[in-house]
Amino acid sequence: MSMGNWALTMVPVMLGCMCLGMPFFAAMGTTGLIYGVAFFGLSVLPIAYMKVFGFMMEPAFIAVPMFVLMGSQLASTGLAEQLFMAIYKFFGALRGGLLVAVGLVCTVMAACTGSSAGPIATMAIAALPTMLKKKYNPELACGTISACGCLGTLIPPSSMMIILGLTATIPIGRLYASAFIPGFSLAAVYMIYCMVRAWLVPWDAPGMTKEEIGDVKFLPSLWAVTKAIVPISLIIIAVLGTIYLGVCTATEGAGIGAFTTLLLAIAYRKFTFKRYVDAITLCYRATAMTCGLMIGANFFSSVFLAMNGGDAITNMAKSFGLSGLGLIFLVLFLNFILGFFMGSTSIILILVPIFWPVLQNLGVPDLWFFMLFIFMTQVGYLTPPYAQGIYLLKPLAPKEIETGMLYRGVVPFITLQVAFTIMLWFIPAISTWLPSTMTK
Repeated sequence: MSMGNWALTMVPVMLGCMCLGMPFFAAMGTTGLIYGVAFFGLSVLPIAYMKVFGFMMEPAFIAVPMFVLMGSQLASTGLAEQLFMAIYKFFGALRGGLLVAVGLVCTVMAACTGSSAGPIATMAIAALPTMLKKKYNPELACGTISACGCLGTLIPPSSMMIILGLTATIPIGRLYASAFIPGFSLAAVYMIYCMVRAWLVPWDAPGMTKEEIGDVKFLPSLWAVTKAIVPISLIIIAVLGTIYLGVCTATEGAGIGAFTTLLLAIAYRKFTFKRYVDAITLCYRATAMTCGLMIGANFFSSVFLAMNGGDAITNMAKSFGLSGLGLIFLVLFLNFILGFFMGSTSIILILVPIFWPVLQNLGVPDLWFFMLFIFMTQVGYLTPPYAQGIYLLKPLAPKEIETGMLYRGVVPFITLQVAFTIMLWFIPAISTWLPSTMTK
């Protein structure tokens, strides 16, 4: 058997190590080490060292803990809860006004935190009890929170895109620009769906009562929304605006965002030494976890490619008559299947190092492919049994909310996301136009 065919056996060996209980980063690193020593001898160890050292010196990696710090500090200010109540009062007369408020707040938080845990936890505490009290359909309410809360992995500054950019050696700023229009467009699609459903099935999402509407004044409500959204908008502009204009790299933008949220926490008198230490500790944990994953994945992919694994995949695709588009479809399908059992970072670190060099040689456009890849990865946040968007919400939901209700609630949003991914396939300009206008 050729060395390339031996390389293909690395994937099942790695998955076997994971089934035995080995952590993901250790499974990838151990598999790479075993195959590397077996085929290249002890000379593979200096290569592993250089890989680890090169990754640790990568400036873009610093953006991950900075965005984690930014999100944790923003949560301490209480701005998200204030924004939710202000938006609800502004849109409350509409059927589904609470759903619109959840969608808008989750979108704003996604553009500030780059994660899903913060928006879901905030809306589970601030919005879900209110929606249940006002007789909203529990499945619709929970599905909206789960789906909209997970937008943080699609909307810049997504931490997932930093991992993807480092793995595929693509500038993070260009990935952010590519995801900007699709991410916000999907958020709009979610909110439109909620409004249409509330209009067609009014008992699923009733509006305010006449008494509540009478207590709401337009100008005070508008001022409350403005007062809550302006500080958060400043963070978004400071981070994404500077990256898009080419003034800052993603790393520098993350630092600006973390410093801005620190100033906000002080301004809103929410800053305490304990909270700051907790935020820093969370950054250390996120950095250590991500660093371990990236080191193991880099070593695995280096050995895989050195053993001509990429050529073996190309030959296999040709033997099955797969073109470039056929191979893309295969990668997206594998992404979808792995999403039932793994998190987004694991999927990226398995599929991208193996398939992207092959697709790159076939001339597949990078930004278009990776937006399809990211959107399909996002589906995994809502598909059981892994379903991070569901299991982040379940512990914070009232006891009467059963897991089955959460599963049923996300089905329409999964359908919308798959449909949106198909639209991205046929209309590449949605993801490629904005990066083409970026300041170099």
